Amino acid sequence: MKGAQWAEERQAKIARAKELLANGVRALQTSDDWRALLERIARNAQVRYRVSRYSFMNQMLVWSQAPDAMATAGYKQWQAAGRQVRKGEKGILIVQPRPWTRAARDEEGNEVSKGGLSFGTVSVFDVAQTEGPPLDAPPPLCATLAPDAVFAFGCPRLYEVALGLEGQPVSSIDVRARREGDPARAKGWYVPGTRAIVVIDDGNPSEMFNTLSHELGHAILHGTGEHHNTATKEVEAESVAFIVCHAVGLDTSSTSFPYVAHWAGSKDAGQAVVASGDRIARAANLLLDALHGAANATSESEAA
Repeated sequence: MKGAQWAEERQAKIARAKELLANGVRALQTSDDWRALLERIARNAQVRYRVSRYSFMNQMLVWSQAPDAMATAGYKQWQAAGRQVRKGEKGILIVQPRPWTRAARDEEGNEVSKGGLSFGTVSVFDVAQTEGPPLDAPPPLCATLAPDAVFAFGCPRLYEVALGLEGQPVSSIDVRARREGDPARAKGWYVPGTRAIVVIDDGNPSEMFNTLSHELGHAILHGTGEHHNTATKEVEAESVAFIVCHAVGLDTSSTSFPYVAHWAGSKDAGQAVVASGDRIARAANLLLDALHGAANATSESEAA
């Protein structure tokens, strides 16, 4: 009976997580809604004492329950970090994959091992729900750089990452002045056929960094035979750029996502949003990891 009750409670929690996720997708009806979710993801990348890197689905679950959460972790994880969850605090529900293996026999009677993945739920808590000594939280990535210096710092690192991507979706990155025949309003572009990225040098390094991040988002996600529609591609590339720029401390207040209402309101929106969200997070993490590594190497060099 106890086992049956546990299984029933587990299924109820999973159903609740699905409901929260569906509600979160339905709430994504405006550009501002989507930007708020991306800000949470960027904060998670920015706050370096985070315990783990959550999937997009779990980021969305946290956002739908606690939009202002800054850094979340499990009860024991906070204890290990020297903090204690306050009594009476309500947990934030996320989904946890649980790999499993078991012995089985194949058609010929030989013993084999089979495995798979099931899902359960766990509760996590925001740092604001805990108490204890202050955590050592280094400043945001590139916080020591002036906004105009971020492009000069990041461009060669992102270029190196781009040229080493699996499948080689980027052949070159050309930062140059606008030429006759260039698209009049475009600040940059990615050409899948030649795998070339062009960034227009307009004298605004912050804007150029945003453009480079956007076009790299296209290259990473749409450069190897990927065939999503234009609206989805633009949401994905602009979202990658938003997360990267927000995480490095550049002003992203003017960023908008005009396709989101139609995109999130489409048939099978839940699956579409989570699938795109996972892709966005993967591309943004790839770029941020490169910048983090370069920033850490620079700091160590300066300390020496």
